[in-house]
Amino acid sequence: NFLRGTASDRSSAVWGNLTMPGLRPLGFDKTSVEARLDAAKDEGKFGATLSRSMPINESLSVSLQNSYSVRQSLASGGPATSGAPLTISPPANAPATATAAPTWALDQTVRLNVDPSGTTFSAGAGSSTADALWHNKLSMEQILLGPLKLTTSVEDAGTTATKKSISAGFKRVW
Repeated sequence: NFLRGTASDRSSAVWGNLTMPGLRPLGFDKTSVEARLDAAKDEGKFGATLSRSMPINESLSVSLQNSYSVRQSLASGGPATSGAPLTISPPANAPATATAAPTWALDQTVRLNVDPSGTTFSAGAGSSTADALWHNKLSMEQILLGPLKLTTSVEDAGTTATKKSISAGFKRVW
């Protein structure tokens, strides 16, 4: 039922995230794996992040993160009738169409954590096969109250395509 209907009436997403100890022989102390299927965007994503944190002193630490991901467009066969299985087969006389190639991405980030204030400064760069360019990113995250955080970021600073954002959110783990 996940792919049933047109893209405009699908708003379901299924995702999972698993965090575990890192690959110590390679120098990482934390590993995170994420998988996501998003019907609204007609895509799936699978990624992994490897990180290592090192204390500088009692109130400062630095983290190095390497993230790798692949994003693939989902097959979209148009509206399906209720109860019928989703089939994707073009008519016999339809021209052959190419499926979209997966998009591979790499992000590398350095994070400076200031423990007493709950502030984190980040600087990083990322690239993907979508445009084959490196994009720089600067951000700051501040804990406001409990799990509530405020994040500001600037991507591609100094270019004509600069992206700026301010977001607030909270994370609850149970």
